[in-house]
Amino acid sequence: MFRIITLLLVLTSLYGCSTSTKYLRPDGVTAQSLSPTTGILVGSISRSRNAIVNVFESFNFKNVTTGESNQIASKHNFIASPDDFVTNESLGAIFIFSLPAGHYSFNYFRIFQQNLIYSTIQRPTSVYSIPFEVHANTINYVGEIKLDPEAGKVFKGISEQTEYYWIISDQSNRDIELFKHLRPDIPLNSFVSVIPNTKEIFTPFVILPDEMKKYQRENSH
Repeated sequence: MFRIITLLLVLTSLYGCSTSTKYLRPDGVTAQSLSPTTGILVGSISRSRNAIVNVFESFNFKNVTTGESNQIASKHNFIASPDDFVTNESLGAIFIFSLPAGHYSFNYFRIFQQNLIYSTIQRPTSVYSIPFEVHANTINYVGEIKLDPEAGKVFKGISEQTEYYWIISDQSNRDIELFKHLRPDIPLNSFVSVIPNTKEIFTPFVILPDEMKKYQRENSH
């Protein structure tokens, strides 16, 4: 009983007891978020169908100018984040943020796992930076960010040992349709893809679209 109560207190202090979409679709995103100084960031966070269920997963980014951080996060225990889609490849949810226009960078992630015996938190082993831009007065699509337990391990040159890799890919046909369903009040008059394809500071734990395409070409024979 003491262990269960302790775990509940730890989870409450880490993640709070707010609504399950707090870190996916925070309050304050409206049609007025499309302005000369702000834009809307849209994408999806998902996990592979063969991945174990974690307590909490977050993929973080920051405003390069101000240093302000945001986290895209999903919870799977207690007040669980709802899944907006389930496919043969992944299951996950849409995230929607209202942000000042400017330059941003994916720079951190955290995965919290727990069972009856132990708990672990996985973080990056070194600093990394994956830049992207948020444009004013438009919907900015940054891609599907999928947590995968195996994909990264097949890439040549990756020696770090971890249970997970993040794969960023273009799933805009699905994600934008879901965005329109979730937020019919926000017009989709202007749309731009801001899916990153470069790493300002390298990390092996995040796989970008061009890296995946290169690997597939080299191993297609």
